[in-house]
Amino acid sequence: RTLGVDLSMSLRLYDADGQLLVQRDESPRQSTSTWPLDQVVRQPLSVPVPVAARPAPYTLELIVYRQDDGAPLSVPDNERSVLGQRLRLATLPLSLADVAPNFGPPLAIFDYIELLQSRVDHNNAAAGDAFQLTLYWQPRASAYTDNYQVVIELLDSNGNSRQTWREPAGGATYPSAMWPANQPVRDLKQLQLNPELPAGRYTLTLHLERASDGLHIDANRPWWPFGAARLPIDSIVIQ
Repeated sequence: RTLGVDLSMSLRLYDADGQLLVQRDESPRQSTSTWPLDQVVRQPLSVPVPVAARPAPYTLELIVYRQDDGAPLSVPDNERSVLGQRLRLATLPLSLADVAPNFGPPLAIFDYIELLQSRVDHNNAAAGDAFQLTLYWQPRASAYTDNYQVVIELLDSNGNSRQTWREPAGGATYPSAMWPANQPVRDLKQLQLNPELPAGRYTLTLHLERASDGLHIDANRPWWPFGAARLPIDSIVIQ
C-alpha cells in the first residue's frame, strides 16, 4: 500500500509577530503518492534566509499540502500546532551577517541612512488593491541616530499627490534608531490603494520625516548636487 496522494512541503520562517519572513515550497523528487505506508521517508528541505533580515528569533514552521488543490493537511492540536495547519519545528535566532552584502551605489541618502534598493511586488493594479513595497536601507556610522517615518506618496500624471502613507522606517518593532551601522535592513511595507482612485499611470515617491517632530528629510542622490523633496522609486498603473 502507498500514500496515493501527491503532496508538497512549504518550509517557512515567521517573526515574533507571526509575520512571514520567507518560505520555500518543494515537491519531493519521488512522488509522495508512491511512498509506502508505515515507512520512514527522508526528505531534505531548506529555506534561504533573506539578505538584511532583522537579527531576532524566528520560528521555523512546516506546511504540507495537496498538489491537486493546494489544501493543507491538518496538524494534530498540540503545543506545536499553529492554526491547525502549520507545524512548529524550532526557534532559530538570526544574527547579523559577518560581512555585509554589497548592494552597489545607493539610490539616495537621507541624513546618514542610505536607501539601497526599492521594489513593488506588482506594477499593475486595480483601485482598492493591496501591494507590497520592499525597501533596503543601510545606516552609515554616525554619532547621531534617530527614528524616522517613511512617507510614500502616489502622484498622478500632473504631479498631484493622490494618496499618502506614513510608516515607521523598519516597522514598529525595529525603528531606525536601533539599526546597527553599515548593516543593511530589509523593510516591508504593506500598502492599500484607495478604492476611489481613477485609472491611469501613477508615480510612487518616497521621503523621510523625523518621527519626533515631522522634519522633512530630503533625498540626496550621489550623482546630483541638490536634494530632492521626493524621490521617485517606481510606477503603478491602475486599470
